[in-house]
Amino acid sequence: MVKIVFHLPEDSAADVMDYIVRLRPKLSGEDRLRGEMILEETYLRLCKGMNDPELKAEVTVKKRFGDISVELVARGEAMNPILSLTEWVENEADLYSVNVLKANRDRMGYARRNGANVVSIIIHEGGTKEISLTVLGLVLGLCCGAVMKATLPAGALLWMEGNINEPLEAMFMHSLTMMVAPVIFFAIIAGLTNMSETADIGKMGVHMVAQSVSFVILSAALSIGVGLLLFPSELTSLAGLFEGGGGETVVGGFSLKNMLVDIIPANLVDPFKGQNL
Repeated sequence: MVKIVFHLPEDSAADVMDYIVRLRPKLSGEDRLRGEMILEETYLRLCKGMNDPELKAEVTVKKRFGDISVELVARGEAMNPILSLTEWVENEADLYSVNVLKANRDRMGYARRNGANVVSIIIHEGGTKEISLTVLGLVLGLCCGAVMKATLPAGALLWMEGNINEPLEAMFMHSLTMMVAPVIFFAIIAGLTNMSETADIGKMGVHMVAQSVSFVILSAALSIGVGLLLFPSELTSLAGLFEGGGGETVVGGFSLKNMLVDIIPANLVDPFKGQNL
């Protein structure tokens, strides 16, 4: 993490952005201009709202996992500079400032801490934060597991596995499966409702079914082929799949015909209830 503190108005918003550009040379001109405007207009709005034209404020630049943000701290009476989208401003001279802050309100956050107004502003999102956190979590998990296995007795490990790990894993997987079906369903509905041509809906459905079936067939073929290459003696049971003739091939309750038929559910509730997307 990188931190450096600037002081307004001795330093300017341009000075802060110059430092950020040195910190992130590939920062786009759009991000630079947006960050400078938000920081400057936020400071001016705080000065006006707190009735202090010479307001002293600290601006801390933070870099973490590729993300760059600034935190503006101004001590004094409480004043939230973030405007709601429905807020109306009568003074035409303030329209520019209001429009800048409204347009970028999703990049801003406000908190009141220790008698100071604290405004956080996202300047640049690195895009690798999730990957970095995932890798960090995996590494920490491996380290914690190795330490616990080396230091704890077998009975304690079994107790933790049954009473802590398994419940947490089940809750996590249940939350994922609970959200997947509604997210996919409403994403498809939102896409369909935004189509202007109803004929495109049928075309899209045909393409989706064709791509899904092709993907399933290709995945199955690759899986069987790679499995036979890597474990030729372990997959002799697959021979039963290709023996005999006739129509429907059923192995372990699986039916290719039923899989194709189930692409169109009998009712709207079945895909959610059975988790068969």
